[in-house]
Amino acid sequence: MNKAVIFDLDDTLYPEIDYVKSGFHVIAKYLERYGLNEIQSFDSMMELLHSEGRGKIFDKLLLSHNLYSQDLVNSLVFIYRTHMPKITLTEQVPILFDILRTKGYKIGILTDGHTIMQIRKVEALGLEKIIDTVVYTDVLGTSNWKPSEIPYKVALELMRATPKQSFYIGDNPKKDFKGANEVGIKTVWLKKDESVKFDFNTVSEKPDLIIHSLEEIFNILSS
Repeated sequence: MNKAVIFDLDDTLYPEIDYVKSGFHVIAKYLERYGLNEIQSFDSMMELLHSEGRGKIFDKLLLSHNLYSQDLVNSLVFIYRTHMPKITLTEQVPILFDILRTKGYKIGILTDGHTIMQIRKVEALGLEKIIDTVVYTDVLGTSNWKPSEIPYKVALELMRATPKQSFYIGDNPKKDFKGANEVGIKTVWLKKDESVKFDFNTVSEKPDLIIHSLEEIFNILSS
């Protein structure tokens, strides 16, 4: 059996905001056909994101220009989810993967989100060339998105890895660790912002370890 390190994707291996910006640029360009200014459309979407969060951004943009229709919103959602994003891995990730390889670890990714979106991200980042497997939880059904333990079991099976010799690294304490803990994988919270506080409801939700940068993984693997 192998040993493995399984990573979350969004905001763990690259900044997710870069994906959002990439999608907004594509949408803004598309809306030029309706007479909207590309730069102004992009800025408006970013302002809505920062002021109101995700959800209904396209609806609100179109309403503000008297262009709203559900068909157009559906088309924009389709374009956003299927576009090939302009995103890049966090600088240290390729080096990290190379070192993990030399230490004999299999490398996997486990990611929530609409399948086509996540596939596009993996393709844009060139990850399929440098990892062993990707588990798209959406393929298993939305009920098996994190924190379900099922995708973690699938990842271990695909890499023929044992949980006791495997690690899962993610950034989202709301969902990343419960399923992995229940399977017996060592869990690591990539907590980039030390000021962030999170109250875990149960022991099974808590990560085993906390790191503040990906480079700290090697301290864990060496201990």
